[in-house]
Amino acid sequence: MILNYDDVKEKPETLRAMTSLNRDEFELLCLSFSQAWEEETQSCQRDPSKGGRKPILTKHEDRLLFILFYLKTYPLQEVLAHLFGMSQGQAHFFNLSIESDFARNAEANGSSSSANFWKK
Repeated sequence: MILNYDDVKEKPETLRAMTSLNRDEFELLCLSFSQAWEEETQSCQRDPSKGGRKPILTKHEDRLLFILFYLKTYPLQEVLAHLFGMSQGQAHFFNLSIESDFARNAEANGSSSSANFWKK
């Protein structure tokens, strides 16, 4: 079974255990996250015609669940990859890109704290 937001949004205890947020908090945070994600990916200006692997996490809700689950539980990348239906290398790459996004956003906001990513 692959973890995704659609499967846990109707299970309040599970969602809270995985993210520390209830559904309303998660969805409110997802609005800001979606906007920040779109801004970041547009600024990269990658040419999709150049090829590359198709993303495993295609919905913003699933990306946010992945991030919050990782930050709350810090599982091994192999475990994280298995739970979200990706390879260990993909989980590693996704974690690295998230960390660099946090750092860039924190610098832009004049802080060294990656927590400011969510306060944008």
